[in-house]
Amino acid sequence: AGSSRALYDEFLAMYDEMMARKAFDTGVDPHQWASLVDTLPEKVGLKVLLARAEGKCVAGMVFSHAGDTGVYLLGATSDAGLSLKGSYLLQWQAIQMMKDAGCSTYDLGGIDPDGNPGVYHFKSGLGGREVQHAGVFEYCSSSLSRAVVRLGEVARKLRSKPSHRSKSHG
Repeated sequence: AGSSRALYDEFLAMYDEMMARKAFDTGVDPHQWASLVDTLPEKVGLKVLLARAEGKCVAGMVFSHAGDTGVYLLGATSDAGLSLKGSYLLQWQAIQMMKDAGCSTYDLGGIDPDGNPGVYHFKSGLGGREVQHAGVFEYCSSSLSRAVVRLGEVARKLRSKPSHRSKSHG
């Protein structure tokens, strides 16, 4: 456990392995978050937890907390670690760390029961409640401001497209 760049880089290697295996797009590029490890203050910075078996990293997670809320940001399990359930151990460790830091709420992020049933099963097994948000809306008073907003959205999507993932062929 810690917030060092070395731990985060080890997590990223396992994350890339998992994404190659799962071959789906999360819309998140954790490689872009690496600079946060170096720049955020310790109090609200990214916390990295890794589980090892026989000296090899088999599960990892990244979380943060501010105020009374903890936030699950990223998780990964190696091919070898799928049957070991190390991610369960890490979740309980993170919950204990957040509780010790004064958190009373833990946000596990989104779910997709159809597109990602394994993660859905995992998150629903922790006994929380599902919360739905209204979504993102925009209002533009002129066609020029509407065009600028849409252009910005296209640029953001193009900039955030993951380029490090490989497709699984099996």
